[in-house]
Amino acid sequence: YNPAAPHDFAATNSTRVQIYGARGKVVKRTISRFKDVVYCASFRRDGKLLAASGEETDVKVFDATSGGMLRLLRGHTKAVHACGFSDDKLSVLSASDDSTVKLWDVATGEATLTMSGHTDHVRSLAPSPASPEIWASGSYDHTVKLWDCRTGESVAQVNHGQPVQATLILPGG
Repeated sequence: YNPAAPHDFAATNSTRVQIYGARGKVVKRTISRFKDVVYCASFRRDGKLLAASGEETDVKVFDATSGGMLRLLRGHTKAVHACGFSDDKLSVLSASDDSTVKLWDVATGEATLTMSGHTDHVRSLAPSPASPEIWASGSYDHTVKLWDCRTGESVAQVNHGQPVQATLILPGG
């Protein structure tokens, strides 16, 4: 979902990302710069950029209007199931089957932090609406971890008792 008007939305489908118009639900753009399955597509808050990731181990950043690829973020060693832009619009976070969460500088394309601590595939990410530097990650190791992206440290952990496929932090905390 694009938070900026006209509120288009993106869907991943096999080896492509399709951007649909909010009105009429018609495909406005197809991004097919992938060789393998795409799992995640996420708009930046201003709607100008889109990050996408999948089985290829990379995160790709695209111009949401033209569909042109702007950055290739390389550093994970296994599939990347979740990605999203930070609230400051300058960074991307990614969660991978290599058991890590990475924070990327969009301008340079470099990983600025690698957050380790999960012991199995990391499948989800969620930003904190109350604190832009806090993100939650969910893993098949049964845990949800809260990460402080200023330090790369896990500041809290909950054992869910089952593999975690999705995470969400509610506005109230």
